[in-house]
Amino acid sequence: EQGVEVLITAASGMEGGTVSWEGFEVHAVPSGVHGALGGFVRKNLNLDGGDRLITLVDAWRLRGQDLIGIPTLAWTNFETEPASRRGLEALRTEAARPIPSSQFVADLLIAAGLEGGHPIPHGIDRTVFSPLRGMDRSMSRDLARNALGLPRDSFIVGMVVSNAQGSLNRKSVPEVALAIAPIARRDPRVLLYIHTNDLYGSVAQGLDLPLLMAQAGVPADQVVLSSAHDPLKPVDDRAMSVRYNALDVLCQPSAGEGFCIPLVEAQSCGVPVIASQFSAQPEQVGPGWVVGGQRRWIPEMDATVVTPSVQEIGDAIEMARQAGPGVFLEAVRFSERYDARVLLADQWKEALGSESWPTSQ
Repeated sequence: EQGVEVLITAASGMEGGTVSWEGFEVHAVPSGVHGALGGFVRKNLNLDGGDRLITLVDAWRLRGQDLIGIPTLAWTNFETEPASRRGLEALRTEAARPIPSSQFVADLLIAAGLEGGHPIPHGIDRTVFSPLRGMDRSMSRDLARNALGLPRDSFIVGMVVSNAQGSLNRKSVPEVALAIAPIARRDPRVLLYIHTNDLYGSVAQGLDLPLLMAQAGVPADQVVLSSAHDPLKPVDDRAMSVRYNALDVLCQPSAGEGFCIPLVEAQSCGVPVIASQFSAQPEQVGPGWVVGGQRRWIPEMDATVVTPSVQEIGDAIEMARQAGPGVFLEAVRFSERYDARVLLADQWKEALGSESWPTSQ
């Protein structure tokens, strides 16, 4: 559509070979093999003809990929402050030019002595993440709730959670559970809906969510824990759009985000959001609420994240319950800046045409 030829590669989970995705062939690059990405690029791209490599992984994963001499745009996320030392080291060693996904990330790069550059946020398909019935919020919500078997008259607070690293608790599920528990006990119409990859945290050392809800005091009939039936087949975008449409508010006060895609996807569906006053999150809140919290040090990351305030999360949920219908249209309009097609045409073409590349340090 934009006149750009694309070749897609992936590592984790792709050891079996090439697969098809959205009309593209996705080629496997062996995960953890020294120099695998660099070798693949030199074999399959015409670097003398102006081809470029764009990476979208944690920056530290670039180390040892043999990218010296390959024009590499590293679409970069950092969720802590300061930025990960090993991530910064990999960017320098592999001479990759970082493209920050948010102003927060750009500021971290500048603080570390790297080129911050103009942020290019993650984009979404706004033809998929949208109200289900034009601009009729009420009908869109009712259709979504019917499809999911959720009560039409409930006030539904949603979360989208990758349930991993319970000790870090980056998605702040315990704090949200503690905040909503007394509200739910006072009003049986309040419902907490959590979409996750793993209910019991058994895959990536996450949290036992049913146990956590019980211990936090959330009434059992006022919480819905939804997960993919097959962890190898994640819920697709259209199914996620239905989930967002069913919500009254998305409560996503993370410990830290370089870019939080659910905040954008929910608002594109007309749903206001709750986020933390830390990292990139405030940049991504149009109609909604940001909550404060307490900084905490993560020794293994040598950096800080935030634990959001339980009281402020509860206050934000109560404010969301009082919000008028105007937040629906405001949310949809705010999300326009994240339209993937617009970002490709206006920002990525310019970035791909740049001749400014760092040298290894």
